[in-house]
Amino acid sequence: MTARTPNAVRRFTIVAVVIPIVLVVLAVVVQLIALPSLPDPIAVHWGFDGQPGGFAPAWASILLTAVVGLGVPLLIAVSGLSGLRRGDRGATYRLLGATASAMAALMAVLSTGTVLGQVGLGSAQDAPSIALPVLVALAAAIVAGVAGWMLQPHQPYRPTLVAGKDDDAATGAALLEALRVRALAR
Repeated sequence: MTARTPNAVRRFTIVAVVIPIVLVVLAVVVQLIALPSLPDPIAVHWGFDGQPGGFAPAWASILLTAVVGLGVPLLIAVSGLSGLRRGDRGATYRLLGATASAMAALMAVLSTGTVLGQVGLGSAQDAPSIALPVLVALAAAIVAGVAGWMLQPHQPYRPTLVAGKDDDAATGAALLEALRVRALAR
């Protein structure tokens, strides 16, 4: 980013890229520290009754955290950055950035919570209910999403016109305005 990079692009990048990377790296580090104390396999799926119903190697949670926790937010970021760099503005870009942070927080907290709940267990069958990690992860996602929204500047909707199309767009806008005025006059 250069000094000429608009504030909206810089803030979006922080919210949609930097914060998710930090959250997921922290989650992966905590899970790696817990790895030697986990049963093998660990519970990775719970039924509606709160009992574990699916199992995987202990490293699978770390891989899932990294792939989903970074993959989804980075896909969201890539989809928004091109428009912002082109000059587009609006609430949609704020929402995309906030959603990226919220998704990373949800994945990081949920996967880390389920892993930490199994530290020291002899068998993954003894894993506790996932209810508490889910509630904490949802709360973390809401906090991250709201913070991500607030960290980005409010800018009104402003699409960028494609070069060479400005005249067509202006003519189309003038035509629509004339039709609107004519319809209101009736």
